[in-house]
Amino acid sequence: MRVYDTSGPYTDPDAVPDIRQGLPAIRRAAWPRQPIDRFVLADLDDGLPADLDAEYQLVVAADVLEHVRDPARLLGDVRAHLAPGGRVLVSVPNFGHWYPRTRTAIGAFDYDRRGILDAGHVRFFTRRSFLRLVADAGFEVVRSDATPLPLEVAERGGDAAQVGTLRRSIGRFDNAMVRLWPTMFAYQFLFELAPRRPAADRYTGETVLEPPS
Repeated sequence: MRVYDTSGPYTDPDAVPDIRQGLPAIRRAAWPRQPIDRFVLADLDDGLPADLDAEYQLVVAADVLEHVRDPARLLGDVRAHLAPGGRVLVSVPNFGHWYPRTRTAIGAFDYDRRGILDAGHVRFFTRRSFLRLVADAGFEVVRSDATPLPLEVAERGGDAAQVGTLRRSIGRFDNAMVRLWPTMFAYQFLFELAPRRPAADRYTGETVLEPPS
């Protein structure tokens, strides 16, 4: 399988991408097994490098699109480099999460050192706005998932036993709420994308892209 990660390409013929594993798990499974074929240093605000002439079965854009000024352009470039049957795995923070919603509602919006309001983010997405971006870029969603808060970060620098117990309790509640109300409680959305299938217009007979389902 030929894969292009926006932080570097790798090849693993045995890796089977499964969005339910989460993007970090897919990376961990693939990176150690095979060396990097090629590393390209580029500014993705300028799109994919012009000399990138390969086609890829899988493109990984993990926490990338919120860092570029024109994500639609980048998705268009990615689509042009997909092999037939290729897929794109994307993760984006959920700006509709209760934390940024609350900060905005009380007039306390500001950037943080990490997370949904990371200071490096130049674009923010809700689930609805991201799906609109995906459709405009000529993709359709094959599968999607939502992740809870990364509570394991809270264990750093504290009493591991006490913090771990609290984290598990909060984590069970947060996981349940993500399932019940993902647009409010999901920390991050994961998407598996495929190019939208062409269809014939019933009036003109011309080939057009199907509207997103």
